[in-house]
Amino acid sequence: MEFFLQVLKKDSAPAGKSSKKLSGCIVESLGAIAQQGGKNSVQALVDLTRHEDPEICAHAVSELSVAFWHRPNEISDAALRRIYELTHDKHPGTAESALSALRSLADVGCRRAEKYFTSESNK
Repeated sequence: MEFFLQVLKKDSAPAGKSSKKLSGCIVESLGAIAQQGGKNSVQALVDLTRHEDPEICAHAVSELSVAFWHRPNEISDAALRRIYELTHDKHPGTAESALSALRSLADVGCRRAEKYFTSESNK
């Protein structure tokens, strides 16, 4: 996993299609491992939501929500809190991805994600 994260760190400069595709494959791979319960992968995805490339951030938050579709109430408070924060991100794509992630989690029964949509402060 460390190898992949190092590739993404080095990949922060503007790059071509092949580099973007590699970044996407790495984030998807981390998401697949997280779906299987890989805690290090979940943490890596949370960390990638702070990446300087907004596309990587948006993709990471999307993969976080997918990782918990079959166990929505097992998502950690820290991961969910980070998704909440990203709904106010300055990059519209990242903010929309975070909002979509919360909707998906709420749709599959995550009670804490549902609260986001019923809270007065988020309306």
